[in-house]
Amino acid sequence: MHLVLFAELDWAPVFLWGLIGSGGALVVLALAFFYRAMTANREESKSFEDGQTVYMGSLVFGIALIIGGLYFKTSGFAGSGNSATMSSFTEFVSKEGKFKASFPGTPKEQSQSALGIKFKMYMVEEADGVFGVAYFDLPAGTNPQGAQVDSILTNARKGMLQNMGATLVKEDRITLQGKYPGHEVKADVPSKGGEMYCSIYLVNSRAYLVMILGKQDWLNSDKARKFLNSFALR
Repeated sequence: MHLVLFAELDWAPVFLWGLIGSGGALVVLALAFFYRAMTANREESKSFEDGQTVYMGSLVFGIALIIGGLYFKTSGFAGSGNSATMSSFTEFVSKEGKFKASFPGTPKEQSQSALGIKFKMYMVEEADGVFGVAYFDLPAGTNPQGAQVDSILTNARKGMLQNMGATLVKEDRITLQGKYPGHEVKADVPSKGGEMYCSIYLVNSRAYLVMILGKQDWLNSDKARKFLNSFALR
């Protein structure tokens, strides 16, 4: 009975609430920084000026995630619930997004623009889980470096897990194509009886999220690994 009920779960909202949670954490972090900067004395002002770029990036990053998550959560998207086979995978190429990935069928595409930020997400939902890729661009001139990048990625992960009620199992610093920084996250999602794998990357001023959520056996399947391993820039 447990397996039947699990198969009927709609995983799309879990993915979307993860985006909203990530955004919320970053916005709170950035607003706290700017509040402290406004009340700082002259001696403290210099240190706040040095950190302005990363916190501005965090603020925009967070707002974009919230807008995107809320939009897709209310869009009524739901998958067919059918389970794909390996033969159903085809390579999907996004010329605008400058990436490619293998999905089990044609992914549902959604987009939203706000505050000059264009957010796009591609998703395929099955009975036992969901495959998703999302991306957006930070405003021109926002290009975090070094420790600033790690701070943004870490806070995105914290907000995402907290909002999903998920428990971090493992987190590693990774690179995309041996060059671009990212965090690879594995987490338990007790409320859904499943798990999540998510890779978050910053490619210059563009952010990518590559995520799968679902039942443990589904996450460890050949098709889940095929999807994760297929993501690449182009």
